[in-house]
Amino acid sequence: MTERSPFARPEPDEPEPRPSRSAGPAPEPPTEPPTEPPSTGEPLWQPDPTAGRARRRRPGLWAAVGVLALALLIGTAFGVRTLLAPAASTSQAGPADQATAYLQALAAGDADRALALSFVKGSGPLVSKDHLQQNRPQISDITVIDAGSGDPAGTDVVLGYKLAGKDVRGTFPMFQNPQRQWQLRRGSVQLRVAPTPQMVPVLLDGRKLESNSYSYLVDVFPGTHTLSTGSKWLDFTTPQVTVTGLTDPPAVDAATAPTAAYTGAAKQQVSERIKGCVASSELAPAGCPWARKARADQPVRPGSVSYQLLSQQISVGKPGSTDAIARGEVQLRLRMSSSSRINGSYQSDTEEFDVRSRYAMDLLSAGPDFVWE
Repeated sequence: MTERSPFARPEPDEPEPRPSRSAGPAPEPPTEPPTEPPSTGEPLWQPDPTAGRARRRRPGLWAAVGVLALALLIGTAFGVRTLLAPAASTSQAGPADQATAYLQALAAGDADRALALSFVKGSGPLVSKDHLQQNRPQISDITVIDAGSGDPAGTDVVLGYKLAGKDVRGTFPMFQNPQRQWQLRRGSVQLRVAPTPQMVPVLLDGRKLESNSYSYLVDVFPGTHTLSTGSKWLDFTTPQVTVTGLTDPPAVDAATAPTAAYTGAAKQQVSERIKGCVASSELAPAGCPWARKARADQPVRPGSVSYQLLSQQISVGKPGSTDAIARGEVQLRLRMSSSSRINGSYQSDTEEFDVRSRYAMDLLSAGPDFVWE
């Protein structure tokens, strides 16, 4: 009978081969590696019939462990994301709510709150806390006309409200920031003021604007803003600028014109100057629109000159395109009496003459002041 290899698989229903015991009883398991080789009739290695089955189960076990670990990782990540995620949009203020809160902050004089609701804050004296508290817009009865599309990338909210008792409406561009909160794109609008004449100073809500050119850029909140030159003789033809929303700013009409008080004040100033000249006893009184001369052979006796104003016409001019200087004209008819030395004796003389002169008046001065040209 042929011996089967100890490494061969047993046939079905055939008992597994046992190692031969012809070499004698198996030695006791050594506590240390044997120093002598085993008997030639005894196999070097005995397969364990259960070892193959144990190894075949290990891949399945590791696969189960991997699936469990992956499920645990996904669950943990989802839980962290849920904890860190912002509250659902239903619990957040919507774009219309934020736009309404912005107008309410302005009405309360709270610049900090209004700017906190905005992405681009704006800068300058007219968007400061102190200025808003002193110039609160009269805002009331806020209603939502259009709540917008709700597009997180950008949407326009239209609000209706009363501003200083008048019904107005304004558009407020909104967007959702990275924290998924609705914000206004900007908290103010920028007005451009280009006055005519160019060299006229500009005060907005009582604050003088500064610029390196003849054009002024200023950030403002919605509300009614007042333009002025700071002079009582020159003012803007449209002194009020109304801003109702935060879209494109309104065009500012910055043309100026003399005030109603200017014409009377200018005539009064010129007339008073003429009176002073008429009261003079000089042929060429200083600061006056005329200067008479005596003949060299007929000197006028000092102090003998007197004038009488027969008529006067005073025209009041307007400033040009560059500065606040207005040019006007006077037409006078005068009678002059004097005593001249003729042939060794003084003789009285009377003559009438006309005066036509121009003057330049500064509409930014207190007087207003003027000079003869």
